[in-house]
Amino acid sequence: MTAQWTHVNDWLRVYTGMGPLVIFTGLMVLLIILPLLVFWGNASLSRILSNRSVERAQILKAFAYAVIPVALFYHLAHNGMHFFMEAQAIVPLLSDPFGFGWNLFGTAGLSYGPLLSLESIWWIQIDFILIGHVYAVRVADRIGRTVFAHSKKMLPGLVPFIGTMVLYSGLSIWLIAQPMVMRSGM
Repeated sequence: MTAQWTHVNDWLRVYTGMGPLVIFTGLMVLLIILPLLVFWGNASLSRILSNRSVERAQILKAFAYAVIPVALFYHLAHNGMHFFMEAQAIVPLLSDPFGFGWNLFGTAGLSYGPLLSLESIWWIQIDFILIGHVYAVRVADRIGRTVFAHSKKMLPGLVPFIGTMVLYSGLSIWLIAQPMVMRSGM
């Protein structure tokens, strides 16, 4: 729901002549595969930096848990914006839950503004992303102490994953800073 997504989507449709569903699906597959490839590359680099003391598959499985907080807190940040901007709309809906024109509680015609200002919401979103990032780094540190316990190269083995978390958190902040482009379909 960003202008960049719409621009790339439209450009690919013109350039390839493919339909919107094909382009949308292809871009979504790319957005799923790209972070996985980055993560796989980091597992390979981590294995090299830790003197190949641990197998890549073990590194991948173990450190996958470390990026969950980044994703979870980004999700909370993104949906927090929707909550603080739109949650008050529930008050009129309570009087007319099915759209039949009812006014059960006398609130059907009421209108409320956002719960918080956009600036306040922005800082809450940043806080969520930073909390997720810090938590992810702590989880990665604990995992690193377990996975690389017999290696004297724990810190070098962690560096690629800490870099990945910085990248993911930076992208999260950039993404929530983008204006949303509302759409009603593809």
